[in-house]
Amino acid sequence: MPIAGSFGFAAALLSRGLKLTTADLGSAAVWQGHAIVVRDDIDNAAEISFVDFSQCYEALGELIAVRLRTVALLQGSAEPSGCIRVFVARARELGCEQALCGLAKEGSPLEVVARSAELCSSRPGLQRYGLEPPLKVREGDCLGWQYGPEGSLRIPYTKGGLGLVTWLRSALDEGGIGIFTSSQSRTYSIGAQVVSARDASSVDTVLQVPSSCACSDELKGFRLRTMALFQGPDLAGGSEQMLAAIVDEEPCGIINDPQWPRMSESEECLPARLSKTIICALKAWRGKSTGVASSLMDKAVGFLATTDIGGCLHVLWSISVAQVLSASLELVRRSAMRPDRAFQSHFWPASPRLTSDPTQCPGQHPTTPSTSATDNDARRIAGNNSRGPSPRVACLVAFRMPDELSLVEAVAETWGLQCDVLAFFMARRGAISKLELRGGFRVVNLADEYPEMQEDFLVAGEQVGEFRDSTRKSNAIEKSLHAIRWAAARLADAADIFGLFDADSYVVPENVRWFAAQHGLADPDSPPRYFAHLNDFTKRTLGLLMPFPEGGAGICFTRTGLLQLGQLLERAPYRHDVSQSWDPEHIDTGGCSYITGHNDDVAIRFCAQDAEVDPIDAYDEFGRLFGSDTPLPCREHWATEGLQKELGAVLAPLPGDVSELRQELTDAEFARFLACRPETFRNHWLHPRAFAFHGYKDASLLRHAHTVVRDG
Repeated sequence: MPIAGSFGFAAALLSRGLKLTTADLGSAAVWQGHAIVVRDDIDNAAEISFVDFSQCYEALGELIAVRLRTVALLQGSAEPSGCIRVFVARARELGCEQALCGLAKEGSPLEVVARSAELCSSRPGLQRYGLEPPLKVREGDCLGWQYGPEGSLRIPYTKGGLGLVTWLRSALDEGGIGIFTSSQSRTYSIGAQVVSARDASSVDTVLQVPSSCACSDELKGFRLRTMALFQGPDLAGGSEQMLAAIVDEEPCGIINDPQWPRMSESEECLPARLSKTIICALKAWRGKSTGVASSLMDKAVGFLATTDIGGCLHVLWSISVAQVLSASLELVRRSAMRPDRAFQSHFWPASPRLTSDPTQCPGQHPTTPSTSATDNDARRIAGNNSRGPSPRVACLVAFRMPDELSLVEAVAETWGLQCDVLAFFMARRGAISKLELRGGFRVVNLADEYPEMQEDFLVAGEQVGEFRDSTRKSNAIEKSLHAIRWAAARLADAADIFGLFDADSYVVPENVRWFAAQHGLADPDSPPRYFAHLNDFTKRTLGLLMPFPEGGAGICFTRTGLLQLGQLLERAPYRHDVSQSWDPEHIDTGGCSYITGHNDDVAIRFCAQDAEVDPIDAYDEFGRLFGSDTPLPCREHWATEGLQKELGAVLAPLPGDVSELRQELTDAEFARFLACRPETFRNHWLHPRAFAFHGYKDASLLRHAHTVVRDG
């Protein structure tokens, strides 16, 4: 009997005159499948599911063992070991009459109704695995297998023969449904041992899901659209055309309704509400409505935070919590890009950056950063000598003369020694024409190099003693932009990564190297990028989706990024009549220019956009940052009046109520928090490879930070 409800591939199998594999299931176990022999071809794909339509069953039974041949692993594996899984695939009727259901005619909608544990081996060759518990099958079910990430075992195959195999580039969980749209005549060295079922009622697998996941049968059509959109490693298999067909036809209603979206089929079906919210966010993005897309993703993340539907999403709706949270963070990143570049594709990530397994979350307590002095992995990247490793790091430090001279002297004697290039910048006319710090480090007087720029000044703000005073004024914007311009013209060949750091920051250059190497930014021809912590507080406080790189935590450019930004700055106009403002209507000054103001990181955001230098938001799979705009977690480093006020907020327990917490955190912070829900989050949910800490106004404390990091 052919697979019930199957479409393209089962029909193709029958049209070739082949019968589905059958077995006489008596009381004794029988082996069925293909010969377990050496074959020539090997799959190199990872995270993929296969189903063999020539290994299907015509009666109730149980798979109690599999026999297969394994071959060498993917290139790069150090040892010939790894794992696979086998599963039972069942065809599904999707009950959809809409035009989009034609998608199913291009493949077979199949459900993973039962799946084995990982079947592992420390050697290639002939393998036999018992299945405990057995995998139950019924008429029409077929044998499937999955490869996990790189390092999994592989089963060899021969093109042609009796096998007809279909595949989906996703390792579906048990209960997951996918539309398998690729196929080829292949014969794999795999077979299964089958016994008859003693009790037919025990064979029909019933998926148990939380009551919050239950949806009416009327939603099958919508579920198909969601499945087609989100299955596999990317939206609609990476097809923007398919994305448009699914997203643009979705009715999205009025989003300012507090109860939106109102599902006509089922008001209480939470997974459908979540899915519709995400689809409409993607639709808004396609319509270049960034604010609407952001608002909808905010609703989607809120669904995850306040309801218990995470466990059923991947199983029934082809969406994972990690994908939703990662998409929210990617939308923030795209919002820091130039709009035409941001809208070139959807913001749904090809694979989630955040972990999909919260049980892997690390310990939840503040740590001091590690360096290559104690970490073999970093030593391999940086080499035995901290001077001259790859990638080479240039550290650019702008300071105010003479107020911050003691700070840069401390930098030159501590962390600055770990930079491959260290340059200091001031802007004071009439100052010493050539100034060197201890160690021979040069201080560049930008006012002499660029006569049109304003020289150093600082006007105290209205919030005296506050650590974050948005009303203070200085020439920090001009000074930082000119430091970047100078470095692009004179230092581009001297390093691979160029970090702009504040004079009151403690930096770990080894960790800058580590981050750049881990993210493929070490190549001289790396694309124009900068990496930093993207701060998106303006949406909550000003109603503006305007994430910018947090300058206190360091802003690092690739060489190509520095050069492109430098070219733009060479022709940027001087507009000293314009002062930076946090007024929402005047915060964007209309392009990259040398204006008056203190918040250089905001200006760098606009200039990087114009230069087409895209950001990389610096966080890891657990939502931990790589830099902090406050000092190390040492109480004595928080002694100033402003930092004492910050410390109270940092140490205060997080609100137990998620809705209250949502009011305190930005969109990006909330998404990062939900990945692991750490007890300690504000300022100190940091990667062990964090590379910058900010707020050291006392040179002795800056030196003490060096002792803490280097000596423990």
